[in-house]
Amino acid sequence: SPVSARYHLQARCAQLARMGCVVFHYDMVGYADSRQIEHAAGFADAEAGLRLQSAFGLQTWNSIRALDFIAALPDVDPARIGVTGASGGGTQTFILAAIDDRPAALFPAVMVSTAMQGGCVCENAPYLRVGTGNVEIAALAAPRPMALSGANDWTVEIETKGLPELKVVYASFGVPELVDAQCHPDFEHNYNLVSRREMYAWFNRHLGLGVAAPIDERPFEPLTPAELSVFDDEHPLSAGAVSGQELRREMSATSDAQMAQLVPRDAAGLVEFRRVVGGALEVMLDTRLPDPDEVTATVLEERVEAGVHWTELVLSRDRSESVRATLSMPDDWNGTVVVAVSDRGRAVFLEPIAGMASDASRISKQGRALLALDVLLTGAAAEGSMPVDAGRHGNYFGYTLGYNRPLVAERVHDVLTAVGYARGMEGVRSVRLYGEDGAGPWVILALALARDGVDRTMADLDPAFDAVASLDDPNFLPGARKYGGLAAFAALCAPAQLILLPDGLDSLAPRGFEARLPEAAYAASGHPSAVSWTFGGRSRDQLLWAIAR
Repeated sequence: SPVSARYHLQARCAQLARMGCVVFHYDMVGYADSRQIEHAAGFADAEAGLRLQSAFGLQTWNSIRALDFIAALPDVDPARIGVTGASGGGTQTFILAAIDDRPAALFPAVMVSTAMQGGCVCENAPYLRVGTGNVEIAALAAPRPMALSGANDWTVEIETKGLPELKVVYASFGVPELVDAQCHPDFEHNYNLVSRREMYAWFNRHLGLGVAAPIDERPFEPLTPAELSVFDDEHPLSAGAVSGQELRREMSATSDAQMAQLVPRDAAGLVEFRRVVGGALEVMLDTRLPDPDEVTATVLEERVEAGVHWTELVLSRDRSESVRATLSMPDDWNGTVVVAVSDRGRAVFLEPIAGMASDASRISKQGRALLALDVLLTGAAAEGSMPVDAGRHGNYFGYTLGYNRPLVAERVHDVLTAVGYARGMEGVRSVRLYGEDGAGPWVILALALARDGVDRTMADLDPAFDAVASLDDPNFLPGARKYGGLAAFAALCAPAQLILLPDGLDSLAPRGFEARLPEAAYAASGHPSAVSWTFGGRSRDQLLWAIAR
């Protein structure tokens, strides 16, 4: 009817109620009664990213709480809960199913596809779709019954691109019939009567409603916005309601308190610390230490000077990356190789210093090999690079970093590629890792993932890493502040041997965490002496020798 077409949100609620369902329809963030935070604002700054605070996260939390509410009602069967929504509501439908086992049947309308993945801030967040997409995320609902609708929009090919892959997943559970998709290309982006009829039939079948088919909507009297609103003069917004900024402060305080509780004090505490903080870091960096045979080394040039063999290399593995490196190796190599990284590139290790030999030459004269790197956008890898596009993030950085790894993660990936290569060198006995200035945090992050793959590491605790305040900062790593910053990531390195070069301990505890968090973790690992601190006044060649000897 025209009423159902005009009030399609109410139409589906009314019809489901007539089918015997308890229906709960709630406002998404920034809509209708959910007015404290604007829908497309409030989480677009660097602090929000560093804390992993987002409209997507808040909206998903609201969905979980809505499910908590409906499941607790005395007249609701918690084993027979269905979830449906269209467009952004479709996103929330399959996201909720992906992270919560309670929904028993799903119907995400006009959203899941292999094309556009979600155009609103409430559908995007850092790391959400790095190496994946909505079809794969929707597949997490398996083996629960799920049907999808498509229209003349980005979902138009869902029957041939998306559904076949979902069928494969469901078939692995032995229930390929429990996933379906129907596209109606005669209609634009919508949740119209055709799709709603499919939804009614799907829920009728899989929630055991027992309604005779076919199911048709009947006329209903729509409610006005005033009648639908929770708030009026007699029922004002709760005195305890907070603004968006107040909510963010409360969220930050809560996560800081949780981090303080995670400071490891024994072996069990370290296991939990690694599970929470280490698990988060694995997502944030999306890389790992490769096996030596996974790294390909292309030799560009070789030469021998005064008993030292110099090799110009390009290292690569699974991302078609090209990591430029220079290897210096003496004739009397003792099997130790130092992987050296600087935010100024490998040239700082290769150029003569005040008429004296380069660091690489001096290390090699002592029987050690040095592998100096140009990680992404440093040294030669920065030459001719494209200028920063001020509009690359649109109105929200989650559009960029929801699909792409942060620059820091790519640099850590390059460091780990080099470590993997070094571990596979013929005759290698020990791999050491050195990171100076701005490269110190990259090396610490790499060691946090590599641990047993590196024998000794020395790294600058560059305070700039924990002081990021701009989306354009090359150290912007969403989630870094939430999970404790550089101190927490250094703690993840335990029990690997680690020498830290701090500018001052205060930079390690900006929010009151235990100032010596790395030492706490190393003590909990049973190797308290494996972490040490070296304060100022030593030259690079002295530091390199300290790590190489």
